[in-house]
Amino acid sequence: MRRGVPPQTGFSVRVAHVVEDLNVGGLEKVIAAIAAGLDRRRFSPEVWCLARGGAVAAWIAQAGTPVRVLNLRTYHNPLNIIRLAARLRSARIGIVHTHGYFAGTFGRLAAALAGTSHVFCHVHTSHFGFYRRERIVDRCLAHVTCKIICISESVREFVVTEERIPLRKTCVVYNGVPPAAAEEARQSPAEAAAAPGATPVVVSVGRLVRNKGHHVLLEAVEMLSRELPRLGVVIAGDGPERASLGCEIQRRRLAARVTLAGVVERIDPLLRCADIFVLPSIHREGLSLAALEAMRCGLPVIASRIGGVPEVVLDGGTGILVPPAQPQALAEAILRLAQNPAEGRRMGAGGQARVSRLFCQDKMIAQIEALYDSVCKPPPPR
Repeated sequence: MRRGVPPQTGFSVRVAHVVEDLNVGGLEKVIAAIAAGLDRRRFSPEVWCLARGGAVAAWIAQAGTPVRVLNLRTYHNPLNIIRLAARLRSARIGIVHTHGYFAGTFGRLAAALAGTSHVFCHVHTSHFGFYRRERIVDRCLAHVTCKIICISESVREFVVTEERIPLRKTCVVYNGVPPAAAEEARQSPAEAAAAPGATPVVVSVGRLVRNKGHHVLLEAVEMLSRELPRLGVVIAGDGPERASLGCEIQRRRLAARVTLAGVVERIDPLLRCADIFVLPSIHREGLSLAALEAMRCGLPVIASRIGGVPEVVLDGGTGILVPPAQPQALAEAILRLAQNPAEGRRMGAGGQARVSRLFCQDKMIAQIEALYDSVCKPPPPR
């Protein structure tokens, strides 16, 4: 994130980033990056959590951006939309920038009621499970949206073809990551969570939900018990599947090989302990921030060939793409890199160069600022 932004002076547009909550995940990290990086001479950002806060809410507030937690208990009460509209008017919000489906629906309806004409909707994944009515709602709300910001060409294709939203209403702003943090001599237990002497060390970072495919990774690890007897795996993140994954680790007798590290706030030290990064998502993946963080640290990435992943990971260039939900293919890819560490280092170097060229955080923020400027210019000098 850009540090040392100057204090707010002169004309500054108040920007409300509206989101359901701020648990740890890629979407939340993107919001934190934008909020911290916006030029304070032109924009005054706030983050509004509709339902609840979360770990990232604390990070954002500590970095100096106001966070409001509205504690809404239901999205089905129309009065809540009216109340949110009144709050937007009272706070004199000039730009409403929504993230996620529920916040995108609720926030845009409230912005329309509040008379806020500068509205952006950030789409972080392809919702193939949408019901017909949800796609119709999104299509209707596009009329009161300046731009629908898609995090990959794959997400944009979904918005245009599946939701039938006009192409002119959309744009692509790739997720971006800051430069890698400086190396640190000491590591916390979570950051050195692989078993002592493990080699190679595989890391996977993501929310523990079924779609992220951690169960596929566990099956692949079990398959490799003979070829890679010292293989160590660290899965960082938390979520509703944690207990289920813990049971599966025990059932497959992988407790000596696999560690559930929980939420790791400083991700770079953990990634520097690793040899390979794995992203085994099975249904959808808009544009993985975790994969970008791994590439930034010089790791080769093995990932499912779905969604926006091929826009990030070049098969054979910066990593290996495998079919989703196929543990045998995932096991073969891990074995390939374990037996050819020079190939992994070459892919890791290619990934670092690709991230710095296409997926840097400053570029993402500059594109967001340009979108804001396109609809909300400062008044001419007198």
